[in-house]
Amino acid sequence: MSSNKSAATQSRSLRTISILLLVIVGFSGLAIVQGATSFKLGLDLQGGTSVTLQPRIGAGGCLVNFMHPKSTGGVLIELSQRPE
Repeated sequence: MSSNKSAATQSRSLRTISILLLVIVGFSGLAIVQGATSFKLGLDLQGGTSVTLQPRIGAGGCLVNFMHPKSTGGVLIELSQRPE
């Protein structure tokens, strides 16, 4: 009787691991199909303020990033770096 319980428990564990692996493979495939293979670094601060750690390409090919007015006393600050 105990060997029957052991086999059932082992079968349930194997089924759970298989389902988990299929879900991981499915989400990975979905990310690749949608082209979401690169990650953007960002930081969400309390109060809805967000800081993007990777600059965007702005006018004239400049690298541009902004600091939110909530974190700078009400002033929007633009950081820009000319292309080399």
